[in-house]
Amino acid sequence: MIRRMTGWMAGLLAAGLCSAATTVSVSGPPSIRTGSPAALTVTLAGSAGQGIVVLQWGLALPAGASYGTPVLASRLTGSIVCAASICQLRTTAALTDGTLATIPLTFGGAAGPVSLAVNGISAAQAQGYYVDGVGAGPAYTTYVVALSQVPAAVTGLAARVP
Repeated sequence: MIRRMTGWMAGLLAAGLCSAATTVSVSGPPSIRTGSPAALTVTLAGSAGQGIVVLQWGLALPAGASYGTPVLASRLTGSIVCAASICQLRTTAALTDGTLATIPLTFGGAAGPVSLAVNGISAAQAQGYYVDGVGAGPAYTTYVVALSQVPAAVTGLAARVP
């Protein structure tokens, strides 16, 4: 009976009838100026009962973009490291829903819309067991703005506002 149920569930997952209940998402400001750091917020949803203490994800950055030093949410105890296009978070207690970290990003490339999506997610429990069913939330889209695109009247006004 267990084998049949396992095969049945695997069939549902393969058919796309069941989806990941636990998601990792990124969000940030609606627009970012080239060369200026912007805070990207990483959040977790649907994690009840998962016991996740290690979470790794990828984030494909556009050309010219780079990470700053990531900051773990104050409610968590552990560490976070981002290098190249991979971030890894380790905590001493199971993760709960909410903000996990803030990651400064600087966009140095061309102006225009940029979409960032979490990918390659891996999660594990303290015992080392892999946690299945952790997926990506919706992609985050922002607009990278070059200073030259801002009208002179606006930049002059901004310079006069205390």
